[in-house]
Amino acid sequence: MMTKELDPQAPWVYRLTLVDHALAAGTMSQAFYEWHEAHGEAFRSGRWEALLAVGDAAARIDAAMGSAVDFRADARRVYLAALVRARAEYSAAGVRRIAEAFARLGDHELAERAFRVAQDLC
Repeated sequence: MMTKELDPQAPWVYRLTLVDHALAAGTMSQAFYEWHEAHGEAFRSGRWEALLAVGDAAARIDAAMGSAVDFRADARRVYLAALVRARAEYSAAGVRRIAEAFARLGDHELAERAFRVAQDLC
């Protein structure tokens, strides 16, 4: 999920925009800082969409860093939190989007589990 698809008024969206700018500029320390700020804002928002977007940003940071830093674990952890929230809201569409995010991350076991949760919500 790219930040241009999200509500620009949300504080976490602003921080994710700064993450993307930092990644484009190659300023990784700034990307890390803004990601951590977005992470906090996303958790405070209480929205699974926010957590999904922050997990996606962690995956983008991981891809930009290569093997220098493992942000995949951060992405996985935030996706799990998003899954719990989406399930609590009975959002089958949200759970499917999170399952797709796990699949993109390469975590096929959690993707499959999330897809089963989405089916149970339908």
